[in-house]
Amino acid sequence: RGTVVLLDFWGVWCTPCRKAIPKLKQLARDFEDDAFEIIMVHTPMKSHEVESFIKKQKLKLPIAIDKGEAKTIAGETNRIYRVTAYPSYFLIDKRGKLRLVNADRLPDKDVIEDLLNE
Repeated sequence: RGTVVLLDFWGVWCTPCRKAIPKLKQLARDFEDDAFEIIMVHTPMKSHEVESFIKKQKLKLPIAIDKGEAKTIAGETNRIYRVTAYPSYFLIDKRGKLRLVNADRLPDKDVIEDLLNE
């Protein structure tokens, strides 16, 4: 509560997910002084590759590995949020209310700014 949170459901095996990394980094820089946080939720599948990917990309965003069998895409968090595709984005406002659900593209900066100003 008190922070706008962007959840990014992704996987190292997902080309559109990898292509979104620079945009996620930019959003993090744009709002680094605000009550805004990005949390990347990686699928169980190929999660053993995450650490080397993070180092290669110089990624400093928080990353959670979804709980589940390593051969499956859908982990426990994935099922709770009913993720239907990768990448999927969920934007949560300061009160903890979902404002953007299962979106296939990142929210515009003005949407995040509006939520920060509420």
